[in-house]
Amino acid sequence: MIYPGTESADPVLDSPWFWVHVSSLLFAYASFALAGVLGLTYMLQFKEIKKKHLGYFYTRLPSLQILDVMNSRAVAVGWLFLTIGVVVGAVWTAQARGAAPNDPNLQAMSLNDPKIFIALLTWGIYSFAMFARRTLAWSGRRAAWLIDARVRLRRC
Repeated sequence: MIYPGTESADPVLDSPWFWVHVSSLLFAYASFALAGVLGLTYMLQFKEIKKKHLGYFYTRLPSLQILDVMNSRAVAVGWLFLTIGVVVGAVWTAQARGAAPNDPNLQAMSLNDPKIFIALLTWGIYSFAMFARRTLAWSGRRAAWLIDARVRLRRC
């Protein structure tokens, strides 16, 4: 024990599943943050072009097409790691409940937990965004606006 008088870590958290779960979700949210920045950059570039004021941003930022492709890839990578994180989290929780069925921390892990609900809601929104991009041909300004709105929602 490093600090006397403090409790030790929950043994359920020692599972390798937990670390895969946390790592993949951190990487997913980092990818989504990057997608949000790329969406914002796209909107800044788009506004300059629309105003026909080709100034500071126009000369320093990539083209709209390149920003759109980068945004699409960041969303795809984030969605992949979010999916892995959610699936591994479900497997880890089921396994941990079998090992320690009376653990109150594990009993609290359900859709009533805000972080689980928000993670699943985020997965659903990004799934729709990927579906819309591929099937409904949403790209460019629509996709950038949707990504930027989701990032602002996550900050609240």
